[in-house]
Amino acid sequence: MRYALLSLIFPLLPVAACSSSSSGAGPGSGAGDGGPGVGVDGDTIGCDSGGFAFDTYKPNLTKAGKSGIYTFVLTAADPAPPAEGIGAAGINTWTVKVVDASGTPVKGATMSLPVATSLWSPGFNPFMPRHGHGTSIVPKVTSNGDGTATLVMDLSMGGVWQVFVEADSGSTVDGAMFAFCMP
Repeated sequence: MRYALLSLIFPLLPVAACSSSSSGAGPGSGAGDGGPGVGVDGDTIGCDSGGFAFDTYKPNLTKAGKSGIYTFVLTAADPAPPAEGIGAAGINTWTVKVVDASGTPVKGATMSLPVATSLWSPGFNPFMPRHGHGTSIVPKVTSNGDGTATLVMDLSMGGVWQVFVEADSGSTVDGAMFAFCMP
């Protein structure tokens, strides 16, 4: 009897897939372009964005700097697209290039993942805006001397992760945010 009743009620319940209210429009160029793994509403299939904007990963994803001085290019990610996981599976390694207005790599820039600056203030980096926390493992940034840096980060949970990359070349500072929704 109980199973018969459930079989009558269950079809009346709404089914929610990709239930986020996000339009998928990311925090900059390259967002919500309907690329692989993106649902009809722009959300990554199986990922609950909580309504926070995110980018759709593609090699050479380009973001204008927040101050309009530099352009930041995510040239590679491992894994690609960025993914969450436990332990070593949650480690994401990115290569980010910073270029000036003429497209020339800024070789003297020091890149970092600041936790709070005049351009970025959540207090964590990487940052999960829906949960209000960062990672348990401090990210590592290595400048490669050619206008690129290697970023190693632990993205250990599903949901939207925001990563703010800053470039400082003396008196010039600019930064850009990359955000991805991990299923």
